[in-house]
Amino acid sequence: MSGTSKPITIDTAPPDDFSSMTTKALKEKLKEWGLKPMQSRDKIIDVLNHTRKLLNHEHLSQISQKAVRTQIYNKISGMLLADTKFFERVISFEPIKIDELRGYLQTQGVTVAEDIVRGFCDRNGICYTGFDDSAEEKE
Repeated sequence: MSGTSKPITIDTAPPDDFSSMTTKALKEKLKEWGLKPMQSRDKIIDVLNHTRKLLNHEHLSQISQKAVRTQIYNKISGMLLADTKFFERVISFEPIKIDELRGYLQTQGVTVAEDIVRGFCDRNGICYTGFDDSAEEKE
């Protein structure tokens, strides 16, 4: 081989330590990743940590809003495909309660905001409802 070759660089920097970041920097990270703004510093750190767990850690510092959503949606999709109950409901166009889906995801160790779950359902043509019918049945 002739010519010059570029050196291969490996990103060995540790992931962001959100707890050591300023509140302003945390809010910037939310915005950068396309996540819903919030006021509580602890909540911001929690959301960023949960989101980071869903992402491919390669080049995490350079990830775009679209890439964040895509990776989160891919994780959710994989979980739904692996769960027969939800998969059958999806392919039969049975509406799924957003809170029920979020609850299922939490049992799998994934905590995501309601707007992200709604966006996932909209993007994938999944029928959903945003309220719990069981509360009406109890009356």
